[in-house]
Amino acid sequence: MNLGERIRERRKKLGFTQIEVAEQLNMGRSNFGHIENGRVIPTSTDLDKIADILNTNVDYLLGRTDDPDQERVKNSLGWILNLNESGFLDFFKKNAHPILYEHIKDKNTIDEIVNLNNELFSSLKLEKYKFTAEWGDDLQSKIMYLTIMNDLVYQENNEEPPYVIQDSNLKANSPINESILSSFNLINIPIYMFIRHSKTDNSEKISSLTVESDILEGADGFALKIRDDEMSGDRINAGSLAIVKYQDNVDSNDIAVVSVYENQAVLRRIKKQGDMYMLIPSNPIYSPDLVPSKNVHIFGKVVEVRFWI
Repeated sequence: MNLGERIRERRKKLGFTQIEVAEQLNMGRSNFGHIENGRVIPTSTDLDKIADILNTNVDYLLGRTDDPDQERVKNSLGWILNLNESGFLDFFKKNAHPILYEHIKDKNTIDEIVNLNNELFSSLKLEKYKFTAEWGDDLQSKIMYLTIMNDLVYQENNEEPPYVIQDSNLKANSPINESILSSFNLINIPIYMFIRHSKTDNSEKISSLTVESDILEGADGFALKIRDDEMSGDRINAGSLAIVKYQDNVDSNDIAVVSVYENQAVLRRIKKQGDMYMLIPSNPIYSPDLVPSKNVHIFGKVVEVRFWI
């Protein structure tokens, strides 16, 4: 089910009418109806309100979990860094990737887990991921290190961790800054739910993602959460994350994030024909559009797609 379908199903299960929910959101019934029909994507603020009204969590509405009663850990990295050792051990064991959990489940201190990580990375010849003096020797530094390592294991397995690390908190609350990620050849990029018009600063940022900088060839980038099946012919389906390298020009046949006539940005394969762009969805039920290039704003080229099974 997509976002609108989940909202409708949950609303009906609780016995609410569209009018009742719309009134609590301070919007018209028809506008809320557009959300349920998938014609309008709610802002992150409205999505939080809808989750509260329907007594569920945002992760369920977005399809990240099929349990409407499951509370996803909503904590930023700043919150995690303020845990004491026993609190973090409890948090970490509950949220560690299964691959890591099998190794750490019997460990009783953070130092034991850090030392185990170093042994594992040495055996895999991944020295750059080991905990070193560069991280520092305080509790916060070790918590930071283990949290990022766990997040990387989830990403390497094309899975989402059961908590959110926000890059703003990474910079504001941690003794470890972007230089540490850079030493790992990693960068943080924002994840957008959608992009309005022709500026990403008018977009709905829902989280952030740590990726290897080689993917973006040293450039800046962002990730876009896919909400439809218009590019399903390229295995880019609803729920996927398209990782995009910022660039204002692409080659013919590249897949790009584009805004046409300053409308909401979409993914399309681009073919150049003189001063015109053919914007092609790979799902055959949708038609391509031939648009003057001057009316197309290119955000960047899709360099990788991550999906979960």
